[in-house]
Amino acid sequence: MKQTKKLVIACLLIGIVVFVPASWAQKKPSGSKPASKPATTTPARPNTPPARPTPTPAPRNTPPARPAAAPSPSRSDASITETPAANRAVNERTLTINAVEACEVRINGGPAIPIEAGKPQVVTLQRQNNDVRVIIPNMNFSWTQRAPRVNPGKNVNWELDMSRLYAERLRRLDEQRMLAEETLRRQQRVADSLLQVQRNTQPTAANTAALPPANTETPPNNTALVTPPPAEVNPSTAAPVANPQRTMPPVERVTVTPPVNPVPGQTWENSLASPMVWIPAGVFRMGGNASFDQRPVHPVDLAKGVWMNKFEVTQAEWEALMGNNPSLFKDPKKPIENVSYEEVQLFIARLNEREGTTTYRLPTEAEWEYGARAGSSRAFTWGNDVEKGRANCKNCGSRFDEKETAPVGSFFPNAFGLYDVHGNVSEWVQDWYSEEYYKLPEASRDPVGPQTGTARVIRGGSFDLPADELRVFVRGSAPPVYKSGNVGFRLVKVVN
Repeated sequence: MKQTKKLVIACLLIGIVVFVPASWAQKKPSGSKPASKPATTTPARPNTPPARPTPTPAPRNTPPARPAAAPSPSRSDASITETPAANRAVNERTLTINAVEACEVRINGGPAIPIEAGKPQVVTLQRQNNDVRVIIPNMNFSWTQRAPRVNPGKNVNWELDMSRLYAERLRRLDEQRMLAEETLRRQQRVADSLLQVQRNTQPTAANTAALPPANTETPPNNTALVTPPPAEVNPSTAAPVANPQRTMPPVERVTVTPPVNPVPGQTWENSLASPMVWIPAGVFRMGGNASFDQRPVHPVDLAKGVWMNKFEVTQAEWEALMGNNPSLFKDPKKPIENVSYEEVQLFIARLNEREGTTTYRLPTEAEWEYGARAGSSRAFTWGNDVEKGRANCKNCGSRFDEKETAPVGSFFPNAFGLYDVHGNVSEWVQDWYSEEYYKLPEASRDPVGPQTGTARVIRGGSFDLPADELRVFVRGSAPPVYKSGNVGFRLVKVVN
């Protein structure tokens, strides 16, 4: 009996040891810690054998949908996207490109970026050192410049160097000038040949006796057809100065029409056979640092183009319209000088009457400087230093230095095709002189100068002045009645 009891107790102990831990492994408490962590569930560990023998598809599809339905908070998303953008802004390289003429640039062989004259263009760079290809589309001309180094997170202002463009324009203009001179020489040779043929066919002294005598009679007072004799006046009431209009020929009406839709540098001749060059509208930086007349360097916007005399007005042109030649250095091909501002206004009035228009006038000071600069920011059209033989001035190294005026067109033109904007004779312009005018806001767009004054502005310098006073931004002044052998002018014709 005792052995039987021992056997029953042993079996019970074995059953407790075997079956109780297995039941515990199958039953998990509802409040246990592993149940609250989705990372320890069956879907999170696909390699772990499932507790159930045949899992259904629903539990398998549910875990992937759970992360999509519960995305990360929006605050975490913002921090992730904003940090790289901030880093990029800090490390970004930008180059602000300025140009005095419209062009296109290609950075490191990239796409063409248009650059407008006077308007800065900000370009984002990928590296510190860059090669910039500058393209002038309307000229089929380009060159490469090395841009300044740009460090990460920095912006550099850079103005394109247009010196190669100006040199190319001068080269092309010089080619045109040489072609024109060769054409003139050919025409002159033809004219000389015709004249020689005419001389060979003229009657000689041997057979002139057979010819009837020429009529050499002239009507009395034949000079009255040109200049009427002065009327008899009482000497006590005679005017001290003769009326200059008494010697002027009558104005002959001539119809001329300038080209429509001109292009920069295009030329056209007016009724005096004076070539005029089309100066387009544009924006430029006016002024400079002259010790005797300091003006701020400031942008000026000229909204309209004008026709401007290619050369300074010559003595031949003046005499054809006015009937006299007051110049001190007489030569039909030299510029007219020794004329006052008021006399120039009379010349302009007669030229307008001749062509039936009101569009001729002196250039404004801004128009004159814009035309003289021709897109350059340098002191002279050829550079910042005086070079021998470039102009007619006191120390310019030409054969005319400090002696007399030179025939117009004796030196190279600027990029617009204008001659003698430096030296030869100073030039009257339209504006009254004022030291403070170009500090005013209205002087930034189509400036015309102050309304009143005591002196008119003179620009360009002359043959008897040093080269420093020929710089493109230097200005002088004189009363409207002032006359000198070193002051002349050139005109503009505006387009209505």
